[in-house]
Amino acid sequence: MKILVINPGSTSTKMAIFDDDKQVWTAGAHHPVGELARFEHVADQYEYRRDFVIGRLEKAGYTPSTSA
Repeated sequence: MKILVINPGSTSTKMAIFDDDKQVWTAGAHHPVGELARFEHVADQYEYRRDFVIGRLEKAGYTPSTSA
């Protein structure tokens, strides 16, 4: 079973994919404070963070159809 783990921090997003208990991929990045400052609430960052995660996954060759 493949498991996607996402850890959204205050200024970074880290993610990993596990195949059962073996980590097979990891990535992450710090987000510029100025970029995050445009959001009034943390929940307002949802689309920004979602797009970041999807972009990193696609760059690594993972898509919803291949990650299932």
